Amino acid sequence: MVPCPPASFEHLGAKMWRHSSVAASETTRHHRFRGFFGCSADICSILWDTLDSDENPTLQRVQPIHLLWTLMFLKQYNTEFVNAAVVGCDEKHSGLGSGTLWSVYPTWMW
Repeated sequence: MVPCPPASFEHLGAKMWRHSSVAASETTRHHRFRGFFGCSADICSILWDTLDSDENPTLQRVQPIHLLWTLMFLKQYNTEFVNAAVVGCDEKHSGLGSGTLWSVYPTWMW
């Protein structure tokens, strides 16, 4: 799997909560990220680097955004419908082709 630095996770997170990652102060960005996902972007990067797609072929299609979806679910514990709506997940935005809001988010969130 391709490494994903903390700055990339911060950018993905800011896109999910629809705020500019540049406009806010560094402290504010860190608080927002931790509030949304339950850990820092540094921890996300370390966790991402720990995943080994060679040992588990299923992980070869996983993208960093899917890790954020899972962390958001664990932090907020909303229903799948609410979380899918928050992240804007549908067949057009999933990057996975055809599918529905109900099938795409849960597949990649777990």
